[in-house]
Amino acid sequence: MTPGTALVLYIIGINIALILLLRSRILSRRRISELRIAQAEAVTSALTAEQDKRRLAGRLARLRQVLAPIAARARTGQDLHIARRDLAIVAVLVEHEGQEADALVALEDSFNSGPV
Repeated sequence: MTPGTALVLYIIGINIALILLLRSRILSRRRISELRIAQAEAVTSALTAEQDKRRLAGRLARLRQVLAPIAARARTGQDLHIARRDLAIVAVLVEHEGQEADALVALEDSFNSGPV
């Protein structure tokens, strides 16, 4: 093997090593990007879950508020009666889901809080 051939093979070997190193770096950057995206999605999902939890807790509290007088009447043996405005709230909460129900309940509340 001549010194020129050895030099060419050495340069080719270095180029292959650099290409492999560059490829490894590119793949690791892609992986880091994928992990960052997955982390952002997980945070977003956790925030959405927390918002849903608060929303559902509010709906449960509202149902308890509306149904509490019925439970009290049942315990004392009185006639079970639900006010028309409360019946409308229960109907909205049963028939609709999500933020739509919350908006409709707010609308019912504003309708019922106005002058009679």
